[in-house]
Amino acid sequence: MSANATFTKGVEKKFEAELLDEMYKISKEFKRLLDNDKSEMNGLKFQINQMKQENLKLKQNALFLENRTQQVEDEVGFRLLRKQMGLKPSKFD
Repeated sequence: MSANATFTKGVEKKFEAELLDEMYKISKEFKRLLDNDKSEMNGLKFQINQMKQENLKLKQNALFLENRTQQVEDEVGFRLLRKQMGLKPSKFD
């Protein structure tokens, strides 16, 4: 084997080792980024679930308040009607 061929083989081996090392570094970085993305995705899913629960509670509270408002409006209307008709107030007025 000539000196030139030996030199070429040495350069090829060195290039191959550097290339494999770079591929390993890229692979590790890619895995790290994937792990970060998974972690962030899980955090976002948790926040979405919390917001869904909060939204449900708000809807339930709004419905309760709407019903209670209707009850109060009905009671007030009934009292005004009794007063307009000249009836004495009930013991609950």
